This record gives sequence, C-alpha cells and structure tokens, in this order.
Amino acid sequence: MENPTMSIQQTNSRQFKFRQPLCGAFIIFGFVSFIPLLGAFLSGNGFRLTCQRAKLYEGTCEIAIGSFFKRERVSFELSALSMSKTEKSSSRDSESGEYCHLPTVVVKQDASLRVFTMIPGICSELEANRVVREINYFISTPTEDQLDIHRGSWKEVLLYSSPFLLMGLLMSALVARDSFSVCIFDLDRNCFTITRKRWFRTTNIEEFPLSAIESIDLETQDNGMSIEHKVIIKLNSGKEIALPHGNCSNQKLVSDLRQFLNFG
Repeated sequence: MENPTMSIQQTNSRQFKFRQPLCGAFIIFGFVSFIPLLGAFLSGNGFRLTCQRAKLYEGTCEIAIGSFFKRERVSFELSALSMSKTEKSSSRDSESGEYCHLPTVVVKQDASLRVFTMIPGICSELEANRVVREINYFISTPTEDQLDIHRGSWKEVLLYSSPFLLMGLLMSALVARDSFSVCIFDLDRNCFTITRKRWFRTTNIEEFPLSAIESIDLETQDNGMSIEHKVIIKLNSGKEIALPHGNCSNQKLVSDLRQFLNFG
C-alpha cells in the first residue's frame, strides 16, 4: 500500500515495510521557490533601452522588450530617439487601487512615431518621472556617451530572490535528512527491524522480537515550535521506540500495523 506522505509496501502477506519518503522535501522546496520562479517568468527580459553616442547627434540605440520565452529587439539611430514622457494607465491597479505611471520612449520610424512603454518594474509617478528625466537629459546633452535603462530582467529577479531559493533548499534538506530510515515487520523471522539512516549513512540498526511488542500507539508531542505525532511501540520491558514518522499518515500507519500484527 502507498500514499502521498508515507511510503509503505508489503512485499508479501508476511512482511510489512515502510520508510519516510522524500516527497515532503520536494513540496517544501517547490512552495518556497515558486514565487521567485513565477516572478522571473512574468518579468522576462522586461524593458531595456541602450544608446551609444558617437558624435553630437549620431549614434545607435536599441530597445529590448521581452518575456521569459520571447524577446523583441528594435535598433535605430540615435537621431530617431525623439523624447521620453510619463503616461498614466487607463485603469487603476487591481491591488493598490491607484493609477500606474509608466515611462514611455518615442521613436521616429518611417515618418511615424512609435511609442514604447517601459514595463514592468516601474509604477510610481515619482520613479517614472526620474527615468524620463534621465532619458531626456541624455538626448539633450551631447557630452553623455552612453545610456542604459533597464527594468524587470528575469535574471535580476532570480538574483535578488536567491535567498528564498537557498532557504527552500535548506528547509528541504532538513526534512529529507531522515527520509531514508526503513522499518520492516517480518512475521517469518518473528521480529521487526529499524534501520535509521541520515544522508544515506546508516547510523543505527535495532531489531526486536514481535512477541516483545506490548502496544502500538500514536502520541502527540509539543517540541515548542510545532505539534508532532509519533508512532510509539511499547515493549514488555517498558522500553518505548519511536518509529520513523510520516506526519499526517501516522494515524493510518498505526491502524495498518495493528491490523497486520493482529493487535486488538
């Protein structure tokens, strides 16, 4: 038998085997890393305007607009860069309820004007005006050699969110460290064996006769940070053994073990 949080298998009707799986670690890592990856996906390459001035009004410019999968590049002469201005969005933002102010770049192309909107990464009017002033200053100042304005690169999103990815990896590793412990109840050998491992390395092996089992219980323990449920086997000698746990599946594990061992 097998479920999402506890790997349980009976190789035959005389043996009951289970181990704590790795799926919990993958779930934690996936949850923590989802937001940075989603942000990178939505941002893509964002908007980038680069210009290189050769002489007073001579030079080249390029605008790159893109998503995570698609990127558009538009190259033009510096003289075609007309101006930059701030435009207010036609509708309010669904979350903040405020209008979004975005810098735009006006480029002359084939006797017409083409307007490029700089998104994402800027929404406040103050920041939009600052970017507009920087672009217009470059256009009107011959002594400025280079211009590089960019917002929303997916590489930057991943870079700034790398602490979240590292935290997710660390949390997953902590969950996975004990996921290799194995417990086998064998009716033919009349014993149960617990092999405890950490990072694939065997740290302890315990073997007890099935006849020494007095009870199989589910106990709740408060470790100060969370509530843990552990499967406890109590022996006739009074010794208590905590089995490798499977979180929310421990209740079912207790039921299955009692049924397998014919405990009332």
